[in-house]
Amino acid sequence: MEEFTTNEIPQLLESRKITMKEAVNGLWADIYAHPEKYNLKDLDEDDLSDFLLTYRTRFPSITKKYDKNKADFTTFIRSCMMQFKTCWSKKKAKAKAAAASLESVLKKNAESALVSDCAADSIAGGTEFDDFLLEFEQEDTAEAEEGRTEDEKKKEAKEARETALVLALKACRFMDDPMVSKLSRLTQREESELHTIIDKLKNSMEKKEKIQRLMIRRRDKSFFNKRKLTIELSNLEETCGEYSKLKNLYENQLRSWKRNNEALSHRYVMSPKNSEIAKIMGISIRKVYYCISHAKDEEKMKIFRKVYKENVEGANEE
Repeated sequence: MEEFTTNEIPQLLESRKITMKEAVNGLWADIYAHPEKYNLKDLDEDDLSDFLLTYRTRFPSITKKYDKNKADFTTFIRSCMMQFKTCWSKKKAKAKAAAASLESVLKKNAESALVSDCAADSIAGGTEFDDFLLEFEQEDTAEAEEGRTEDEKKKEAKEARETALVLALKACRFMDDPMVSKLSRLTQREESELHTIIDKLKNSMEKKEKIQRLMIRRRDKSFFNKRKLTIELSNLEETCGEYSKLKNLYENQLRSWKRNNEALSHRYVMSPKNSEIAKIMGISIRKVYYCISHAKDEEKMKIFRKVYKENVEGANEE
């Protein structure tokens, strides 16, 4: 078969001088060789190949729909290519937005995991307990005022042990074996007893952890959709009808993301309740609050440091 032009395709098909397969191949070759004729000159070689591969299966159907009374075949094909290009560009933009959103989500998850752990650690008492031990380990030999009675010393030591235990139990989710070992020497409780207490408190948070995981998934999904819609909106004119629809969807996802973040920040912090700690230690809830709020009092820290040196550092030397 001799070469033919694009405009000759309908006539050649009608006279059965070429097959539909030959017509499609000829149309493909012409578009690929002369993209400027079909308003595709802004596509690079890779994009043009991808575009043609995507819509090649549509060539037979559009060829059959051609009406010679309305326009010549090349003009008709150009119009079809413009419509295909609009759809293809939109799909590509969505795919790019999804990829960018996924990357952002993964990064956000990594960052939020770190931030959430640090925040939960701080709120739950983990940071306070770490700082509490760190303060004891500093090379500060300052001691409390002289002249204290034995009863006062015993009371101060007991308070130091209670405070250390309260902070540790608030941060039980983050307690490891070395920390439990130090806590055992400081509080003068058996490690096995402390592990039992910590395990009980961890188990009491199972339901809370399930809810937290659900909230994290909801937050991340909202963030993913919010980010994707942001990118899609940036590719649309504000006067476009679809822009208003996507804008509403974006605002819904934004509200959902903020709501879930708020819940994770305040309602689903992973630490046991003060009432549970009070019950397991056999003290009042008020005492638990007191230990947490006064843990960093400088005067008390001097006393706590002395108790730590006597019970932990002294034990290590032995």
